[in-house]
Amino acid sequence: MLEDRNNLLELEGQLSNTESYSAPKLTSLPTTSSSAKIEMRNVKEKIFNHAKELHRLYQRGDDLSTEQLEAMSKDNLKDTSEKVFDFYEEILISVESKEFMLNTTNTLKISERDYVYQIWLPLFSKLFNINKNIVRIKTGETVPENTTESKANLYHDHTNAVGFKTDLRILVDFDEEEFDLVCGEGCLRDATDKKVGSDMSKLAREGKEVEVAIQQIYNSTDKDSIKSIACLCQFIGPRCIFSTLHATKYQYHVIIPEFSLSFPISFLGSDGINSIEYLFNFRDSVETAALAIKKILRENKENITTAKNVSRHLSFSPERLNIIPEPTWFTPPRSDRSLSRIPSHTVSESGIESDDDGQDKQEECTPKADVYGFIETKTGWFSTVANAEFTTHPYHV
Repeated sequence: MLEDRNNLLELEGQLSNTESYSAPKLTSLPTTSSSAKIEMRNVKEKIFNHAKELHRLYQRGDDLSTEQLEAMSKDNLKDTSEKVFDFYEEILISVESKEFMLNTTNTLKISERDYVYQIWLPLFSKLFNINKNIVRIKTGETVPENTTESKANLYHDHTNAVGFKTDLRILVDFDEEEFDLVCGEGCLRDATDKKVGSDMSKLAREGKEVEVAIQQIYNSTDKDSIKSIACLCQFIGPRCIFSTLHATKYQYHVIIPEFSLSFPISFLGSDGINSIEYLFNFRDSVETAALAIKKILRENKENITTAKNVSRHLSFSPERLNIIPEPTWFTPPRSDRSLSRIPSHTVSESGIESDDDGQDKQEECTPKADVYGFIETKTGWFSTVANAEFTTHPYHV
């Protein structure tokens, strides 16, 4: 009973500073929404009331049955507030139930998936359940369909291409289709720098495929261009590094580290409420993107039969900032390095000069694509990548 009281009072102490605490601004994710602050304030009041009641019983030397404690934790909580309470409760439960895993002396007995599936997956499940699971979490090295298609295009003369096997994906469902928003990769607590770097390289390419697919959907609207992002989660033992990936108008993508949390230190220390606010910001960003994607797909579904056709029909529109990104590099089939292939239009041949007049004339008659895959025409520019006509060269700014 005393341990429960101390845990609740400690959490109440963190929550009581919510209004006065000024969290540093995140680079890309939105600041905590007013709804998130209300959620935390409501739960704060409930926890504080329970803490006072537990303290009163403790002073009297009384004990509560399991049934009474359960009733107290759920009493007079609205559906959303109850789910937020469950999220906080999950943190406290995991601290106790994962004691063996969190003990550094047992590191050699823990697998990399243990950290992802037994620590972070339950937290994410509670976090996204607060708003009734707008998105879905998928685990187990599953393969996003669009990455298989991209790899098959790169290695078109090989069969049975398989895209990125991803440890954890957060996605939105529309009819029979899945649209990814977040990708995550996990490794051991004591992973080498080489392993950590390799995982980030893979995450970067996975995230780029996610962002490209999202931007294709966003660009289908007649409204002003919506800025798309992909979220990345790199799990290193009980630590998770949250990053966002963004497209640029120069074809390449950039990764921006947002914040890093270590379980349980980040949640139980003096900055515990700050860590929870970061997770709420992360949740809000992902769910906002999910709702926007579903809205656009519903609007297009009237003219196109399936969601899969919708996503393929929504190509990059001319005159947009993020138009045609570089194709993604994939490891070669059967991991045979000799088969590795650089996406073709990243190599420029238009700048090669020749002393052969006949060859020069032939090149003049047969225009070659520039480094971006564009060929100048009488009316503008033709993209060999998007198979579309542009009135201006998108990268000549």
